[in-house]
Amino acid sequence: MKRFLLLLAILVPIVSQAASATDKLTKSRIKACISDFSSCEGVEVVHLGRFATGAIKGAASVAALGDSDVREALGLMKGIKSISIFDYGSCSEADKEAIAARLDGILTHGEVLMEAKDGDDKVKIIGVIDDKSGVIHDYVLYAPNDCALICIFGNKQNEKLVHIVDND
Repeated sequence: MKRFLLLLAILVPIVSQAASATDKLTKSRIKACISDFSSCEGVEVVHLGRFATGAIKGAASVAALGDSDVREALGLMKGIKSISIFDYGSCSEADKEAIAARLDGILTHGEVLMEAKDGDDKVKIIGVIDDKSGVIHDYVLYAPNDCALICIFGNKQNEKLVHIVDND
């Protein structure tokens, strides 16, 4: 009986940790979805890796010399490591439905940071927030009616985004 309780005491935290890890919105799940549907006719995918985002940051820093708004935007770009843009608006209706269902299933594991509606159109910003540090990891802008997904991979302090939103 003691062995059983000891085994149970060891396995329960491991299993619960594994279950919670699979329920999170992860970069690998999003990239797998994009990869799976990238061969569909009408899908457009653009991925900017570390080098391209670094080049954009460099160009923005030159533009930021005389403009405080550009400097503030550059501050927001600091934690970004890569960007992926996934547009499936030109697909067949069957492909659109399959992609939307898969994305909805993946994105339910993230936290909705913000949602904006304009008539029937809506845009969601979804991410994972580390409650201890206040850092947002790998956030996604999703416009289901426009069939578009923009993934911003990296880390950003939650306070910086709140400051920018409050000032606008």
